[in-house]
Amino acid sequence: MRLSQKKIQLLSKFSMEITKEFNKLKVTYFHNGIWGWSMNTNRISSLAIAIALLKISLQTAAVASSDETASKAAETRTEEAAQGTVEGSLEKREETDGVRLGGALSFTYFYLDFSDHSKNKGGDMELDNFRLKVDGRQDDLSLHVEYQWYSFQDALYQGWVGYRVSDAWQWQLGVTRVPFGLLPYGSHSFLYSLPFYIGLEDDNDFGLKMIWDRGGWNLQLAFFKNAEWGNASKLERASFDVVVNTQSNEEANQLNGRLTRIFEHGGLGSSEVGLSGQWGGIYNSTTEDSGDMWAAAAHFNGVYGPLNLQIEAISYRYHPENPAGVSGDTIEVGAFGVSSLVASEAEIYLVNLAYDVPVRWGPIEKLTFYNDYATLAKRADFPYSHFNATGCFVSAGPLYAYVDYFQGKNALFLGGGTNPYGAAADSDDEWHARFNINVGYNFNF
Repeated sequence: MRLSQKKIQLLSKFSMEITKEFNKLKVTYFHNGIWGWSMNTNRISSLAIAIALLKISLQTAAVASSDETASKAAETRTEEAAQGTVEGSLEKREETDGVRLGGALSFTYFYLDFSDHSKNKGGDMELDNFRLKVDGRQDDLSLHVEYQWYSFQDALYQGWVGYRVSDAWQWQLGVTRVPFGLLPYGSHSFLYSLPFYIGLEDDNDFGLKMIWDRGGWNLQLAFFKNAEWGNASKLERASFDVVVNTQSNEEANQLNGRLTRIFEHGGLGSSEVGLSGQWGGIYNSTTEDSGDMWAAAAHFNGVYGPLNLQIEAISYRYHPENPAGVSGDTIEVGAFGVSSLVASEAEIYLVNLAYDVPVRWGPIEKLTFYNDYATLAKRADFPYSHFNATGCFVSAGPLYAYVDYFQGKNALFLGGGTNPYGAAADSDDEWHARFNINVGYNFNF
């Protein structure tokens, strides 16, 4: 594809402004509960990108009014799922050029029935995360960045530049969402669902993605060179990937394809059906050999007025080239500072049901009740894993809350030990529960 001189000049301005800001900006960060300053210009900062985009927008286009910006604010992930948002559907060309800045701050209370300390204290409360988002647009060029800070890590969630060829066709380059299965999420709850912890839900990797969307059809094709950091030993990441810790495997040269069709049912609602495929290399730095992996999924996402029904079946296989003595029955994945061994061959089945109830209780506008269930059927002689979430999402303008009761058997973060999705050797193979309340505030300016 060929870019006009105007677009080439714009890209140059993007590059010059972002470089300029990185070279002079003191970057604020939050780590281990402490605010601090850093002059590390190699560190990707959503704040620097925000400032650069703001300068460009003021020079090249009028920014939308505050009312228009607020009306276009990104919704929370649960609202997207409950409303059946089509992942990859392209914005209209009349979208106002400029920059939109936003983010959120959230806190979590949790009570664990499998922890004596939690029970003795009546639970715990902690900072969940603080995140900043930047969305920029100029003509057919776009940029999206989201960076997240936790008490124990900070990580890039997404960061990509886009080029819109037409109303139906777009390219994205950078750290972008892997097109696989139910999108944007195969869950409604705060802790997602089982595929997330295998790396097959809300995964973001570094590569090039093409989106084609027209007449109810949506096709996404992608090539990902590696996971988002390009450093497989880094466990501080916002989505699960194959990592180097006790094993020496990492993702390389991954191909993805996803095709969906939406069927409209008049006033009743709509149904999306889709197929997804994934194939990629698994490089072992000890043996210096590459194995491979593949995954396939079929999904259904129905939105019928206030009702949302999600059904998905996933099958996956990892074939690593491990050194002698390292079992190939498990593969190591990690995120949020931890790693875990999961079964290298398994099927995942999930059924999620949600229902919206509009209310007028002060600032509260809507309650979304849901139950999400998933099971991991492992091919090796390992016990199955189960994950269930019963909860309610509370929407009150920019304020939101998840109220969840999680139950799990051989499940991560639900009393299942360190490797519950693998051999589950340190799991008691019993059901455990977690009561969780997450409260957050979305802001846009």
